[in-house]
Amino acid sequence: RQLKLLLRKVIKDSETMNKKTDTNSAASTALSCSSERSLRNPCYCEENVWRLAYRKVHEQDINNHHNDGNNNNNNNEEYHVVFISNEEKCCPMFQQLAAENEAKPCFWDYHVILICTMNNNKEGKMMPTVVLDMDSRAPFPCLLQDYLLSSFRKLEFIEEEYRHIYAPKFRYVYG
Repeated sequence: RQLKLLLRKVIKDSETMNKKTDTNSAASTALSCSSERSLRNPCYCEENVWRLAYRKVHEQDINNHHNDGNNNNNNNEEYHVVFISNEEKCCPMFQQLAAENEAKPCFWDYHVILICTMNNNKEGKMMPTVVLDMDSRAPFPCLLQDYLLSSFRKLEFIEEEYRHIYAPKFRYVYG
């Protein structure tokens, strides 16, 4: 929630600044890009996720303003920024665009993704959690379970005694 409040403050501050200054700022381009996928800058996952989260929170604020605060599907969306790494700072991930061969892993010191959960839909049913990873070959968005299965396959290419060291660890921050 703190990140969400901070992002909203940054949105308001940047709207004021953008009216006066730079139309090429990260905030401005996050809103003006034609698609979420086009926000991607290779090898800058944390900046990509910041811009994507900024765009999502800004869209929620606009929808809330236009709907006079009435509930809609976007009000039910919650975002989590997820940091992925491990003890060795060498985390193998499959399906990454940075890997030349999609069948081989890319080794990141860390990687950052955005996860979206929807509290419920209009019928009150829980909606699936999806991953938004602009550096992945996986669909965008991708169901969480599909993303985990395709990105973190068994570490069979690593000797068994070392697999636990290279296994991914996740830390998330509420967006």
